[in-house]
Amino acid sequence: MTGPVTGTSSSYDEKSYSLLTISDPNVLLWALKPGEDGIANAGVALRVWNMSNSASNFTAKLTGWNITSAQHATHIETPIGDAQVSNRALTGTAAGFAMETYLLKTGAESN
Repeated sequence: MTGPVTGTSSSYDEKSYSLLTISDPNVLLWALKPGEDGIANAGVALRVWNMSNSASNFTAKLTGWNITSAQHATHIETPIGDAQVSNRALTGTAAGFAMETYLLKTGAESN
């Protein structure tokens, strides 16, 4: 379910707040949702699409959450191998014009 964020709070300024950041502007967030087997089992499914004709190495980071582990998955969310997590962020690679799917396990950020 989605809906507009309204009000006068500066907490969610569209120029400075984002739920997820991806380091390469050519890598488009296609989906961010609970995994098909539920968050407790599969974690959060992250699907990205590299809109460039060349391969991209990128990092994806959730605001307010640590990515504690990740798996590379098929598009039907079957895990096919471990993915690299460094500094609480996913480090991934996507071939040119390719989509990739990851399953992320998360934990709340500690300050």
